[in-house]
Amino acid sequence: MFELIFNWLQADILQISAQLLEASNRLFWAYLLAAGLAALIISGSISYLFHRRIWWHASARCDYWLFIINRFIRFAVIAPLLFSSVPIAIFIYDVIKGFNGPAQMGGYASHSALGFTLIFFILDDLSRFLLHFCLHKMPLLWCFHKVHHSATVLTPMTIFRSHPIETLLYASRMTLVQGIALGLSMALWGTNISLIDIMGVNAFIFAFNLAASNLRHSHVWLRWPTWLQYIVICPAQHQLHHQRNRTPQPVNLGTCLAVWDWLSGTLSIAAKNKPGRFAFGLNHKENKQALKLSALYFEPFKTSGKLVYKRFQHCLNCVKFKA
Repeated sequence: MFELIFNWLQADILQISAQLLEASNRLFWAYLLAAGLAALIISGSISYLFHRRIWWHASARCDYWLFIINRFIRFAVIAPLLFSSVPIAIFIYDVIKGFNGPAQMGGYASHSALGFTLIFFILDDLSRFLLHFCLHKMPLLWCFHKVHHSATVLTPMTIFRSHPIETLLYASRMTLVQGIALGLSMALWGTNISLIDIMGVNAFIFAFNLAASNLRHSHVWLRWPTWLQYIVICPAQHQLHHQRNRTPQPVNLGTCLAVWDWLSGTLSIAAKNKPGRFAFGLNHKENKQALKLSALYFEPFKTSGKLVYKRFQHCLNCVKFKA
């Protein structure tokens, strides 16, 4: 048993190292380098960027453990539960083809690549926003998303600070989006479509990640010009999203495009200077509890169970009252 765990850890360390060379991962060396250079220009101090009180904070150490443990859970538990995007793509294609007949590519091969890339990017970003909106607005889902917001210091590793249930939701969302984007694009331009990519990554997503996106989870205040913040979410805007007890209303729920927040009234513009008394996390009691790995994994189940039981009791009482 111990030998099996040791072998898995050894293989996992090699896989984590390999992620530095994979553009599909947020830890890709070019994304980290771009974020590091931007942060260095803004702060002018390497010691400020890599201060021990940030990177070795108890909250940050939880991020590292969650990153490692969740990888095992994702491959051993979550991956087998995911469905394929192919049946979804075929269904979408057949439905649209039934109305309009087979698509004719003709001389629009270049248009199909751009169209597929754009459709996938927009659907991916919109679905991320909608799920994130639900994670904040629905008490049952907030029980699990709260794990991410319990981080009291932010580092690029905080993006991996999530509960396995939330990971499952986001993975399922991605499968659904892939199927819809592919099926819609095949119906529009035919089955011979391709993605405009850079190193295997959607060109739009690659550009966004390269624009110092890793500073979204950091203590470095990087903002775009005000007009651009209405189009693309900047790192500082996402830090406002993580700000403790800022407003009852969650802000800047989008991942890349700001238009979804603008339309839903949740957009908040980041000021030129970082606000004073700026802190991340939840309330004091929840922050303290979130320093325990066991609480991060099991407390959401306990809290959500209480919510379900309370709702069940409420429904039961309503039935008795009507009877």
